[in-house]
Amino acid sequence: MKEYQSEKIKNICLSGHNSSGKTTLTEAILYSTRVIERLGRVADGNTASDYDPEEIARKVSINTTIHPIEYRDMKINLIDLPGYRDFVCEVKGAVRVSDAIVILIEATSGVEVGTEFSNEYADEYHVPKLFYINKMDKERANFKKAVESIHTELGVRPLVITLPVGEESSFCGVIDLLRMKMVKEEDGKQALLPIPDEMKEEAETAYNQLVETAAEGVDDLINKFLEAGQLTPEEVLQGLKAGFLQQRFCPIFCGSAASVLGIYPLLNFIVQCCPGPQDRPAWKGHKPGSEETIEIPCDPTKPTVAFVFKTVSDPYAGKLTYIRVISGCLKSESSINNVNKQKDEKLPHIYIMRGKKPQSIHQLYAGDLGVLIKLEVTTTNDSLCDSSFPVIFNPTILPSRTTRMAIKVPSKSEEEKIGLAIHRLMEQDEGLTVQRDPEIRQTIMVGMGETHLDVALSRLKTMSGVQAQLVEPRVPYRETITKKAEGNYRHKKQTGGRGQFGEVWLRMEPLNDPEKDYEFRWAVVGGNIPTKFMPSVEKGVVDAMQHGILAGYKVVNVNVACFDGKDHPVDSSDMAFKLAASIGFKEVAANAGPIILEPIYRLKVTVPENYMGDVMGNLSGKRGKILGNINKGNKVVIEALVPLAEVFSYGRDLRSMTQGRGIFEMEFLHYEPTPPNLQEKIIEEAKRLKEEEKE
Repeated sequence: MKEYQSEKIKNICLSGHNSSGKTTLTEAILYSTRVIERLGRVADGNTASDYDPEEIARKVSINTTIHPIEYRDMKINLIDLPGYRDFVCEVKGAVRVSDAIVILIEATSGVEVGTEFSNEYADEYHVPKLFYINKMDKERANFKKAVESIHTELGVRPLVITLPVGEESSFCGVIDLLRMKMVKEEDGKQALLPIPDEMKEEAETAYNQLVETAAEGVDDLINKFLEAGQLTPEEVLQGLKAGFLQQRFCPIFCGSAASVLGIYPLLNFIVQCCPGPQDRPAWKGHKPGSEETIEIPCDPTKPTVAFVFKTVSDPYAGKLTYIRVISGCLKSESSINNVNKQKDEKLPHIYIMRGKKPQSIHQLYAGDLGVLIKLEVTTTNDSLCDSSFPVIFNPTILPSRTTRMAIKVPSKSEEEKIGLAIHRLMEQDEGLTVQRDPEIRQTIMVGMGETHLDVALSRLKTMSGVQAQLVEPRVPYRETITKKAEGNYRHKKQTGGRGQFGEVWLRMEPLNDPEKDYEFRWAVVGGNIPTKFMPSVEKGVVDAMQHGILAGYKVVNVNVACFDGKDHPVDSSDMAFKLAASIGFKEVAANAGPIILEPIYRLKVTVPENYMGDVMGNLSGKRGKILGNINKGNKVVIEALVPLAEVFSYGRDLRSMTQGRGIFEMEFLHYEPTPPNLQEKIIEEAKRLKEEEKE
């Protein structure tokens, strides 16, 4: 592919609900523009976009893929996005670097939850959006109903650009209102035919609405339209381009991607009316060490600035770094400064990616998308700049990671083996975090949803060769005491030669200081225990607190005083007093009303209003305490306090209750006493785990 200047580039992403046909539409466009000679099918696992083994096996898109095409002397970077919200990290970064978004809708379903999220992402980054109503040849397809759902469900103003000729099995083409012709496509080629007689009146009405909308917002056009009542085709395109850029309306197209129908009118509109990089607002960043915002327009003559929006770890090519050139020109066989890491990176080669196939290119102009390989320190959200013009961009804002699972490996020897693979996995998936939790002795994987974690596990097994599993994490319970108690313990051991002797008297009571786990006081008077053993006594107490009283969990909120004891001039030692304090702590604490504490999280659940009752009832059933709710547009935000033990599967429950429309965030708040009826179960489970670990 040849190099394209900034004014000849369009970055268009395809988004929508899962299975709305994004990958199939990408395939149809590639076929229509002769990039591929044969149409692939998602069901057959042979499309240009879904090449990852996980995508082929699951028959859903997981990765964002880029497919540059050439059409009417323009380069269009088509960006095929996943539909599952679990892979929102792939979606949001790509929407951010796009100049327009095509949102696909099934003609049988209208607006679905994935449509709503796509619409929200477009609004978040102020990306103009158009809609493609797909599967018009499917049973129960209804074009008018789908258009109405766009208006009522999303609150946008639809503007029909193509009308369907027939519906369901009779669908055979579309009427392109910009050319006032029926368009039929066969073997990837278009034929322009007269509008069928029975549709002329409907087409004329739709065209008049199109012209009237095109005239709005452009003074010269509205004056001419009011005077003459008509505009030339060129003026209509001028008005549509201006109105679309201002997002005064959302163009509506229709077709069947699987049958390659309705493709060319969409491509023509992208070329003629969709904004290019130079039409869009300047990117905003700031200088290192400064909070002052600076604007970086798309200008190939300015210093080079590029933004990293995606990183991939390829088993053959190594690390692939996906970038958008914001300004200037990026050239191969050069170097560039990573401003975030303050290190220069060498660029021996620059590539453009068509799915999984790289094509070498000498340079990328401002506004274009490309791939750099084997960069040493660069990661997602970094900026690559000329050293004379360093700029940093805010990272892409991602939803909270709310799904937690523990990684279980067959043996301890394989834990080290899986460590390197975990690092590579997190490098390419910024929505994933994996870390060792020493308190519960598990490696915890946190992601966007169960499907996200399931895919991550499959990749982890492939990278490491370890047959790992995901299991529900243990809850990091804590233990404490509820009343005062005191007692003593004498540690005495004689085995020949020098023995061990240490006796301590301990007094303990609840500590009412949330800032401290414990407080230790040395209250020995009269020298019954030499002061030199004080650190050993405290260390024994602290060690005992790590392993609990009831179930082996960490003890907190305890005030401990050592007020008496005895020593031996020969047999006393630091170790003897440490052991005496450790065992003595457990014995005294057992008489101080020990209880188990559980972690409580604050949940913020955002759902449409009609689901509020079901969600609140479900939270109450999870031992949750409802704090209140706040209206947010046509949605409501419910706040509740819920024990962590009850929320491991909450993402699945919420999705089921709200048909996927509910989202939630959670943050740790504090610990509270566990209900007495659950404490025995927790203690029994702790004993079982201890026996398993011994085995």
